Amino acid sequence: EARIRFEKIFAGHGLGFGRFNIYTLYVDYGFSLMMLKRYEDAIPHLMHGLGLNEDVPHGLNALGYSLMQLQRPQEAQSVSQ
Repeated sequence: EARIRFEKIFAGHGLGFGRFNIYTLYVDYGFSLMMLKRYEDAIPHLMHGLGLNEDVPHGLNALGYSLMQLQRPQEAQSVSQ
């Protein structure tokens, strides 16, 4: 259900989100994809959101976890540094 809502928000060009909070849309969508075990799909959204605001612990965790699930430990380790 959350994935469907995120997709509707993205289809509406992120209405209701501004420069100050758009990162949350990407990080939380990536987190939802990670929870659905869609790791490959989650990574670009997490990286984009974290590129806008890197101070999001659950986003960093989700990115590291997704990378580990895809057998990419070097990249996962660099997330925490």
